[in-house]
Amino acid sequence: MEIVANLLMVLLVAFLIGMPFIKKNWVYQESYADDEIEVNRKELLFSALGEIEFDYRMKKLGDEDYQELKAGYQKDALNILNQEENELEKELEEKLTKKRSNRQSQSGDDDE
Repeated sequence: MEIVANLLMVLLVAFLIGMPFIKKNWVYQESYADDEIEVNRKELLFSALGEIEFDYRMKKLGDEDYQELKAGYQKDALNILNQEENELEKELEEKLTKKRSNRQSQSGDDDE
């Protein structure tokens, strides 16, 4: 009886460990991970900018290194902020279009 119980436990553990490799459709988890990566990337960029500024003020970075690092991180941060702004504008435009079409369909119903 113990052998059967142990065998079942081993099979259960093997199944649980192997499931992510067998199952191909982890769409929700992947999209969540992508969103999380973007948030973490943004936080890391702004944190790095703060650290660069601190190191420069503490004389740990020279002028040339400071300017080069700052410019690179600012460029990356600006790209992320522009991307977020574009996504928000697109979302807002979609909502406005939907609202306008709802109003037009309601005014068309009132005319009849």
